[in-house]
Amino acid sequence: MTDWFMNINNTSGTFNGTSEATGWTDFNDVRASHWGSSITGGDRLYVKAGQNGLTYGIEGSNNYFSTEENNMALNNGGVADDAVDIIGYPYAGTTSDVALGDDRPCIVPRRANGQSWFLRKGGKMSNIRFEVPPDTTNNRTATVDLSDAGSLVKNCAVVQMDGTIGDRMQCVTLSYGINAMGCEFDDQVEASNWPTRDAGYNVNFTCFSHNEINGCVFKQRTPSFFFRFRNTYGRETWKNCIFIGTPNCLGIVDNVTYTAAGHQLSAGIKFDNCIFYNMGVGFNPPMITSAGSRTTESLWRSAYGSFAARNCIFENCGKAIKSPADYSDPSGWVSGNFSYNSTVAIRDCVFAQNTTNMEGDLNEAGSVYATGSVFKNPAAGDFRLNDIPGRGALVKQKLPFFEFNLLSNMGFNPRPGENSFEEQVVVVSGSSPAFSTALSNNSKIVFTGTNRKFKIETASSGAKVFRRVKR
Repeated sequence: MTDWFMNINNTSGTFNGTSEATGWTDFNDVRASHWGSSITGGDRLYVKAGQNGLTYGIEGSNNYFSTEENNMALNNGGVADDAVDIIGYPYAGTTSDVALGDDRPCIVPRRANGQSWFLRKGGKMSNIRFEVPPDTTNNRTATVDLSDAGSLVKNCAVVQMDGTIGDRMQCVTLSYGINAMGCEFDDQVEASNWPTRDAGYNVNFTCFSHNEINGCVFKQRTPSFFFRFRNTYGRETWKNCIFIGTPNCLGIVDNVTYTAAGHQLSAGIKFDNCIFYNMGVGFNPPMITSAGSRTTESLWRSAYGSFAARNCIFENCGKAIKSPADYSDPSGWVSGNFSYNSTVAIRDCVFAQNTTNMEGDLNEAGSVYATGSVFKNPAAGDFRLNDIPGRGALVKQKLPFFEFNLLSNMGFNPRPGENSFEEQVVVVSGSSPAFSTALSNNSKIVFTGTNRKFKIETASSGAKVFRRVKR
């Protein structure tokens, strides 16, 4: 295994990637000259953040970056290579430091004729931020493509910047078995800049087939559905995620009209321990409008996956969960009666400050209704539970592990407003702790908390330093 370096701050005149001082400054050069020749499977590519806002750009026609080329991919051409690990680190730090928020190195994809960044075929990426500029090109789809079983993205962010965009310009594509942990996906395009031509594909995020999404935050501002799903190849699982929308948001799941002969969700979609906040509609299972070749209840059930929301919180939504109250069987149905109770399961969820909690015929059990907001300061991004009776305290009683699961799975990546999870340094002065006399210089004690670790180190002055560290 060899370590390689990207360093946008490099002005040495030497750009060979063998050290931070001589790191490459251009991802185009890495792909064209070194991806698969000097860099090989199992290597690490460290990316240093830019000073004073310097960003990495992917510019021009036919310039892109992809981990599926040459021998970078797992099992490429029958060769079981290890994945290349792309790791960001802060400008004022070393490769052992975890870059958080805006301290993560920033990549600005500006490819003129297609998608710019592909993490595929078992690639790994952590601590990277993408800022995608608006693009008026139609049929462009997402500029950042995160795909394929074995691929892992952790503590990363993809931000679609506001401006006029073309049709089918999603913020990001998550597809075919991607594992995303502790990431933010934020589509900042305002409703006034949202395209109207191809409504069936104008969605913020595209998710295909058997993804595992854990501890991530999704935000959007547009009058659309959050996601377009097509998970025929495996169940979509969403755990410990936060979905933040606007009152014109059409909801989670899909904007495609489903028919028995068209897109199908044969494995289903499961949301567990998630938050749906400030959305016109929170959870919106698709409506079946045509029977196609599956004209009976039994045939449909064999092909149609389930939708499940369990241990979730719905707050400040127009309609928390929507299904047609006057739904009737699809045209062409010959026997049996279709019911959302067959496919939609709502279990042990919490509803707070929604105009309508549930609409239509739904399979529901164990719901809890709060008397007000259950969070400390959700408008500022602080989704920790408050201790107010009938609100956050009620959730803690109903779902005692909700907060622990949510925040611990977001790992060391703090959310705005969650001050208790920001890195902190406290110097213990005066009377030392009783055990401190046993510590010598450079020694440490590691404490394991509910969702992060702390350590006490002996500083050069002899004072004890208490701080949060990477797990």
